[in-house]
Amino acid sequence: MSARDRKRLEQLTESAQTNAKLDEILGLTRAVNHKIDRLDGRVDDIDVRLAKVENSMAKLGVRSALVGGLGGLLVSVGFELIKAKLGG
Repeated sequence: MSARDRKRLEQLTESAQTNAKLDEILGLTRAVNHKIDRLDGRVDDIDVRLAKVENSMAKLGVRSALVGGLGGLLVSVGFELIKAKLGG
């Protein structure tokens, strides 16, 4: 085998190894891309659920403010009645 043939064989071997490494990198990249897509779906689900929780908390806040306001009104009316009864 001549030096020229050996050099050509080495180049082909290096090329095959490079292609194998590139194929492995491509496979890993596809796997990572798939995992990122799944995580993106989960993040979207979490965003939707968080928006629902925020709406529920906002409604609960309005209700509690309303109930708290009514409770305060009852307490103040009760104080006024006590004052009126005691001559205050």
